Amino acid sequence: MEWALSQCIDCVLKQTLDDIELICVDNDSTDGSMSVLNNYETKYSNIKVFREMRKGASYARNLGISKSQGEFLFFLDADDQIYDERTLEKLYRVAKQNNLDIAGGLMYYVNADGVADDKKNNEQLIKRIIKTDSQIVDYSEYQWDYGYYCYIYKRSFLISNDITFPNYLRHQDPPFFVKAMSIAGKFACINEYVYAYKYNYKPIRLNEKSSMDVVCATIDVLTCAYENGYFRLANVCIEHFNEAYSNQLLLNLSVPLLTKILELQKKTEQYDMPELKVLNDIFSLKSQNDDKNAKLDELLERVKHQGLLMEEQHKTLAWQSGVIDQRNKTISKQNEIIKYKLWPYPIELFEKGDQIIIYGAGDVGKDLYFQAISLGYNDVVLTDSKYLEKGLKSPKSVLVKKNCKVLIATVTEKINDSITTSLLGMNIPGENIISYIDWLESKKL
Repeated sequence: MEWALSQCIDCVLKQTLDDIELICVDNDSTDGSMSVLNNYETKYSNIKVFREMRKGASYARNLGISKSQGEFLFFLDADDQIYDERTLEKLYRVAKQNNLDIAGGLMYYVNADGVADDKKNNEQLIKRIIKTDSQIVDYSEYQWDYGYYCYIYKRSFLISNDITFPNYLRHQDPPFFVKAMSIAGKFACINEYVYAYKYNYKPIRLNEKSSMDVVCATIDVLTCAYENGYFRLANVCIEHFNEAYSNQLLLNLSVPLLTKILELQKKTEQYDMPELKVLNDIFSLKSQNDDKNAKLDELLERVKHQGLLMEEQHKTLAWQSGVIDQRNKTISKQNEIIKYKLWPYPIELFEKGDQIIIYGAGDVGKDLYFQAISLGYNDVVLTDSKYLEKGLKSPKSVLVKKNCKVLIATVTEKINDSITTSLLGMNIPGENIISYIDWLESKKL
C-alpha cells in the first residue's frame, strides 16, 4: 500500500475546496506506510494520523467518523484517488445548494495496470437516471448497493441516525450505503466522475469469518430493501452476492456458514428473486466429486439435527433441489407469466372487462402496465401529468369513462396524495381510485 499512499494523500491536498481535514487511519501496516503518514502529519496541520491494531476497515472508518470535525465526510481507500482537483468542491456545492445530506457522482474504473476501463465507465446505472434538468435523485428510483465512496455524507446526519459501518471483515460497505440512502430518501448528484477506483488487482480471499460476514451483510441489505419496498435493490443485492462470492463461500463451507446461507435463502423466497448460486454449486459438487461427499453429508446431518432442514427423509443435499423444484411448480400464475417483475401486481382488484388507467409513467407505472398487458387486460392505458415529455396521452383525454379504475402508480406518499387530489378534482369517484402504495401496505409488502 505504501506505493500508492503518497499519491492518495496528495490528491486530497490538491483539492480546491477550502478547509479540508484529512484523517488517516493505519491498520497496523507492516510496510513503510506509517512512516509516510507521520511525515505528512508533521508537515501539514490539517492531517491527523491514528493507528489501530488490525481491527478491519469498518473499525477504521468508524474511528475516522468519530474523530472528524468537518461538516461533510468523504471516504477514500489508500490505493484509490479523487478524480480531479475540483471534485470535493463540486460535491460540497451541490449538496449545499439542494440542502441535502448526501451528494455524489460517478465511479471511474481503473484496472490493475492503471488503464481506464471504458466499458465499465460507460455502463454505470446512475448515468441512466440523472435528469438534465435536475440535480436531485430519489433513492427509490436508484436502488443500488455499491459505490458508497462516490458520495459525501453530512457528518451530523450520520451521527444523529447512528449510521456506521457494521463490524464485518468483508462486504461492510453496502449495509452502510443502503441504510444511509434509505434514511436520506434523496441525494444530490453531479453527472461527472468523482472517484478513481482501482479494481481486480487483488484477488478476493475469504476465510470462514469473512465468509460469514458476507452473508450477514447481504441479509442486512435485503432486510432494508424489504422494509422500504425496494424490490429492485433486493434483486441487485443477490446478483452481486452470486457474482462476487459464491466460489469463495464454497471453499469455506461449515455448519454455521451453511446455516446462515440457508437463512439467506429463506429470505429470498419472500419474493421472486434469483436463486443463490452457492447452493447450486453445492449440488454440483455433491454429484460430481465423490471425495467431498463425506464432508457434505456430515454438514447436512448436523444442520438437520438443528431442525433447519425441511425434509426428514432426505439424506443428502438433494433435498434443497427438491424444495426449489416444488416451489417453482406452485408459484402463482402471475409470477409464472411475469418472470422478471419488480413490483407485485394487484390482480385481485381488477376484472378483465375493466378499463384500467395507470397514472404514473415512472418505473412503477411502466412495470405495472406491462404486467397488465401480459395478464390479458385489453383496455389498459398508461398516462402521466408529464405526458408531453413522454409521448403519452393526457390524463383528461383518457379519464372519460365513469366506470374506469385508476391505479396511482407511485410508492411516494406525497406524490400519491397529490394525484389523488387531482383525480377527485376531475370528478373521478373515490371508489374508483386505487392507491398502489396503500395496497402494498395492506399486503405488508
